[in-house]
Amino acid sequence: MGLPVTIKVNFRGNVKRFLAQDVDKLEWESVEAWIKASFGINHFQVKYFDEDNEEVFPSVSGEEKY
Repeated sequence: MGLPVTIKVNFRGNVKRFLAQDVDKLEWESVEAWIKASFGINHFQVKYFDEDNEEVFPSVSGEEKY
């Protein structure tokens, strides 16, 4: 069983957190649905900050853009 992970989402200054109980069983579709429902949006772009505090934009192809 994986550890729980908190996913923090910031949309135009509105911050919400999503607790994933088991990261090993977490599916992107459930996170995407939560984001869309929580913020009332249909489309969004994901980015995160890596260990060097650089913005990373993951892509479907697996190639990350910096």
